[in-house]
Amino acid sequence: MVPRLGFIVFLAVLLHKLPASLSLSSLLIKEKYSLKSILLILFSFSLMVPAGAFITFFLFHNTTISTLGYLIAFSAGTFLHVAADDLIPEVHKHYKFRKTRLLIFLVGIVTIGLVAFLD
Repeated sequence: MVPRLGFIVFLAVLLHKLPASLSLSSLLIKEKYSLKSILLILFSFSLMVPAGAFITFFLFHNTTISTLGYLIAFSAGTFLHVAADDLIPEVHKHYKFRKTRLLIFLVGIVTIGLVAFLD
């Protein structure tokens, strides 16, 4: 729907799903799932992105550009939320330099906002 983002989204999904599937398979092997169960779960996992893409395309193919902007912003916000949930506990995990790490994290968030605003 937004041709300029197509390749970027493709790379993002590829670079995210490859390690995610390796992690998932490692966890399933560690938990002693059968090979048949592991393959079924990984096959289902691999179908989620194409299924989501088709569902999204058919649900939103007649929407306006501004609505697509809101949807993309919501999606980006979701990714930022997940990233922040992963990063903030790591910032507070080690007491030494914890305020410095939090400050650097916040400077990064502000920098992203400034770049988006100035663009």
